[in-house]
Amino acid sequence: MTLLRDFFVTAVWLFGLWSLLRLAYVKSTPLRHKAQNRKPIKAAITLDENDRFIQDQEHQIWPDATFEHVNCAICGPGPLLQGTIPSKYAHPFFRKETQTHDDGYGTWQVEALVESNGANAEMVSSAVIENGKYNGKHTVMLDLDFPVTLVQSTHTGHHHLYIDHLMSWHQYRKLLKALADVELIEQGYYRAATRQSATMLRPPWVKKTLPPVQPPKPKRRHRSFKLRDQ
Repeated sequence: MTLLRDFFVTAVWLFGLWSLLRLAYVKSTPLRHKAQNRKPIKAAITLDENDRFIQDQEHQIWPDATFEHVNCAICGPGPLLQGTIPSKYAHPFFRKETQTHDDGYGTWQVEALVESNGANAEMVSSAVIENGKYNGKHTVMLDLDFPVTLVQSTHTGHHHLYIDHLMSWHQYRKLLKALADVELIEQGYYRAATRQSATMLRPPWVKKTLPPVQPPKPKRRHRSFKLRDQ
C-alpha cells in the first residue's frame, strides 16, 4: 500500500513539473522567434497606402478604363507582375541554392533557401517584416491542392471562399473553431455555424440589400437672446 501511494505521489509530482516546463516553453515562443530572426531581410515589393490612394483616384477619374492594379478592391488581385504579391504587408523573398559542406572527412551538398529580391525569387514567406526585421506576425499563405474559388461579396473588400474538399462535420467544426480563434472569421459566424451544423453563404447571384444612405439631418440653429438693459 505504501509503495502504491509513493508511486502515485511521484506521478503527480512529475506531471506537475512537466506542465510547468510546457507552460514556460509556450510563453517563451515569441522571445525565441524574435531572437532567431534578428537579421534584416529585404522587403517584398508591395503597395503602400499612397499607392492604394492613387489606385482609388484612378478608378474615380476614369470609371470605364481598365487598369492592371495589384491587390485592388476593384481590380481584384489582378495580373501579378514579377516581384509583387497580393499583400499590403512586406514579406521576405527566397531562392533555392545548392550549398556544399565539408567537415574534413567528406563533402556533401544540401539545398537551402537564401535571401533574394522579388524579381529573382522562387519562394515567398508568410512572415511579415517591418523596418527590416521580423515582427513575429504572419499572413495566411497556403498551398492548397483542391479547387478554390473566391467570390466578392456585396461589400467591397469582403469575399466568400469555396474550397471543394470533403470533410466530416467534426473536422469542419474544428477548422472553424481555429479560424475563429485567430479572427479569420467572426465569432458570431462561428456560433451560427454550430447552431446550424453548417456554414451558410449567399449564392453569387444573390446580393445583400444595403440600407439606403440617409442624408445628414440639418443642424438646428439656436437663437441667442441678449438681455436688454432695463
